[in-house]
Amino acid sequence: MNFIIDKKEIISLLSNFTIILKENSVRPVLSGIYIEAKNNKLTLMGTNLENDLIKVVDAKVMQEGTVVIKPALILEYIKQLDVEEIEFKLKDDILYIHSAEFLVLSGENYPEVKKYNGEKIAEFTPLNLKSNIEKVKFAASSNVDNIAISVIRLNIKKDYIDYVATDSFRLICYKEKSDNLLEKAISLPLESMSALQKLLGDEVEKKVSLSRYGNYAVFTWDGTHFSVR
Repeated sequence: MNFIIDKKEIISLLSNFTIILKENSVRPVLSGIYIEAKNNKLTLMGTNLENDLIKVVDAKVMQEGTVVIKPALILEYIKQLDVEEIEFKLKDDILYIHSAEFLVLSGENYPEVKKYNGEKIAEFTPLNLKSNIEKVKFAASSNVDNIAISVIRLNIKKDYIDYVATDSFRLICYKEKSDNLLEKAISLPLESMSALQKLLGDEVEKKVSLSRYGNYAVFTWDGTHFSVR
């Protein structure tokens, strides 16, 4: 595998995946990003088994292939480089980046990460979605073991959405007018919604779509698929 990508682009990508990936001593592969280079595209996938993140971007691919990497150390190294483009080259299970060498993880037991295309329910502007989550999330329980109340609930009606959170001692409901495609009620883990806010970053122009596929709520925007169980 061999590809070249813009430095700012790869820094943004790796930073996004550090939001959801965690160290996992039992299954180290879950600490890694699965990267596929093909047809001048990079597909990056990561999961913590509660949230799945897929990003697709353009790159100059000289040799197709796949690799699983742990992002933190590579990210810090790339930030120090005074170049505009970064070359990745995999040879004999060693990943060469600029003048450094990195060990990679085995992708043999990497869990399947899919793009789920379900019923489209609603669309948001990134700024509104982040702001509305922020307005209610303080009232949700921070105890992740109590999954019934460590959530933000979206009660989606045809012409409005209620954002609801409670820790059983206090309850907040914020209503916003919205033209929606379907009526649904979805409870989304607080930790996942905080991650979504970070993933959206400073994005202001692209629409964010919400769909439902089985037990998954799926947020999509600009080459990004973020699935929440």
